Amino acid sequence: MRGFVLIALLLLLLSSCSGVLKGGTYSTYFGEGLDYKTEMRGVEEKNLYKRLKAASEAFSPEEGMPPFTLLHLTTMAERDVSMFVKVLRAEGYYAARADYTIDDKLDPVLLRYIIETGPLYRLKEIRLTPHASFDQAANLLPRPDELPLRSGDAVKSSQVISAERTVVALLRKQGFPFAALRERTVTINHSDRTASIVFTVETGRKALLGETTFQGLITVDEDFLRGIIPWQRGDVFDEQLIQKFQRRLFETGLFSIVRIHEAQEVDDDDMLAVKVEVTERKHRSVSAGVSYRTDEKLGAKSSWEHRNIAGKAERLSIGMKASNYGAAAEGSFVKPQFFHRLQKLKLVTSLAEDRPEAYISRYLSSLALVEREIYPRVIAAAGLGIKVSSIEQQSDREDYQLLSAPFTLSRETSDDIFDPTRGGKLILQMTPMHDVRTEGRTFLKSTATYTHYLALMKSPILVLAARVSVGSVIGQSRLSIPADERFYAGGGGSIRGYAYQSVAPMSADGTPTGGRSIAEFSLELRGKITEKIGLAVFADGGGAFSSSDPLEGERLRWAAGLGLRYFTQIGPLRADVGFPLNPRPDMDDSFQFYVSLGQAY
Repeated sequence: MRGFVLIALLLLLLSSCSGVLKGGTYSTYFGEGLDYKTEMRGVEEKNLYKRLKAASEAFSPEEGMPPFTLLHLTTMAERDVSMFVKVLRAEGYYAARADYTIDDKLDPVLLRYIIETGPLYRLKEIRLTPHASFDQAANLLPRPDELPLRSGDAVKSSQVISAERTVVALLRKQGFPFAALRERTVTINHSDRTASIVFTVETGRKALLGETTFQGLITVDEDFLRGIIPWQRGDVFDEQLIQKFQRRLFETGLFSIVRIHEAQEVDDDDMLAVKVEVTERKHRSVSAGVSYRTDEKLGAKSSWEHRNIAGKAERLSIGMKASNYGAAAEGSFVKPQFFHRLQKLKLVTSLAEDRPEAYISRYLSSLALVEREIYPRVIAAAGLGIKVSSIEQQSDREDYQLLSAPFTLSRETSDDIFDPTRGGKLILQMTPMHDVRTEGRTFLKSTATYTHYLALMKSPILVLAARVSVGSVIGQSRLSIPADERFYAGGGGSIRGYAYQSVAPMSADGTPTGGRSIAEFSLELRGKITEKIGLAVFADGGGAFSSSDPLEGERLRWAAGLGLRYFTQIGPLRADVGFPLNPRPDMDDSFQFYVSLGQAY
């Protein structure tokens, strides 16, 4: 019950802070000039009301010159009603009217706007016609049904402009780099409240992609960059290929600025030259960070990275981290274009001691992984690894030498690494493992995680984030699996509200011993109340289980909580407090607190 109350309270808070429920029809101004109150009548739709208010001088005098006299207020009101009509027409209300009255007998003076939106006009027809100089291109123009504005839609200026951009984008995708809209004719029919639109389009000459040149390179190898160009000389021009190349250049991490320019005209062979201007960023960086969790206490980490060891975006990283639960040092090396332009080689070595409540694990591990983009935004990775470890759990110690062959398939569609607002991410992992020290000890560890982000509102930003994760180990009994390879739930990246690794099978003395399966569910509503400050409400649930089947019927643990976000240039600083909803007597604390950088998922 406590969790539902928290969720309801934060939803109300987000709504009130965002301005969705705030505003009404009144706004009062008290300042150095004339004291007055504004009122708007005739507008019920909230977004339309907000647009009219934003266009008004009288509603926001602090952004300009406040009125000092009644005549000044009258002049502002006249300008406002003229602007209101323009805004209403842009929203599809072509018969709209706006007027005002001023009652100077009141204190403060009352300025009342009377809005008559009239009916919403809808699109009757949209046609595309070639410019006179390219009348032979009529059959090359996009079809009206390819545009985001269709018959019956409201005739809003934003949608008309979007349709124009779509026309040009479709032609540039088909090989016409100089496509342009030359004229737009909108005919309004007041008798049936419709509008007809004619776009006059000039296609220009069709072009093939020609020579690509680079400018601004200092230490980066030009041949390496040519290896990631997504077209061949002579391919038909496609603006999406240009955008894809620009994205690949940024993803190398080598440049702070990337500009791609096309030549102003094609040559006699219909070739269009492409010029790439770049500014190299510093290739070395040092980072450090701290975190705090109620269970883990203070944690710290630091790293050094070189992103261009030999001029071809080879990346070397060395990092260390420490907390109440252990310490680790890790080194990694990434080699792009490993026998294929879309393939990477990753080498990772770790030396660590993990000391959570469940076990003590001292290990040295090495992994070689080949990663390849097999489809846009779909990456497959496979490799070989070895892990030599010594693990203590409940006074028992055992040594392992695990050989592994991990395979990962992932698809990433989210729009931001640290603070996503739309899209999602799917990760499927399968890792067969074999202990060379013990005959017959072979098992398969698998996990699947899907995260999705849905933007409920754009202004103010309100995002619903959801995550589902399941995992299972088959092939061995629970206690035959190394303790640090079993599943545990609970903590800041799992079920907030429960201590780290505490939602798992327990020994008689209450020590987590880990399970053969896991299931986790998270739902979080994130809202921005200012440019820098955000709030969140979340509900997490799940657990780790003795059986290899996470749905076999063992009890799930649930938690809910609130979060504060402070948005920085490198991502949001996150502070969450989680409350267990079905805590275990004498085991779970009343709350858990977490501070770290980046969203929870």
